[in-house]
Amino acid sequence: MNETDTSVVNHPSAGTSILTADYWRLITERLTVIGLLLVLLLGVYFRFLGLNWDNNQHLHPDERFLTMVGSAIQPPSLQQYFDTDTSPLNPHNKNFGFFVYGMLPVFVVRYTAGWLDQACAGFLQGVCAWTSYTDYEHIFMVGRV
Repeated sequence: MNETDTSVVNHPSAGTSILTADYWRLITERLTVIGLLLVLLLGVYFRFLGLNWDNNQHLHPDERFLTMVGSAIQPPSLQQYFDTDTSPLNPHNKNFGFFVYGMLPVFVVRYTAGWLDQACAGFLQGVCAWTSYTDYEHIFMVGRV
């Protein structure tokens, strides 16, 4: 029997079996993976705990402003997308002339909320918490998630 065999080896003197080092390494690896998964699940729990910390009052001024912009912008046609003077995705065209934030997070939240609106009207009908995720009262929760 070689050293890398993972089977149980009979102890010659006592007649009992002892486990090889490979078996213990396998057990240790599995326990490590289980421990890491538990840490990740605990992190997910704390990440989503208390998402509505302000009880829908929009207390954080930056978040309130991004909520107003996110609920005002709309997906454009391809031609409108490349014309910044008329694009409904441009906050300046929605009377938010002083917009100093990056647009990628706002776009991601807006398009995710729009997808949720369509999914809730379609195949998730009756499952969703709200009827609209793109309005001012709900889009901030999509952004927090």
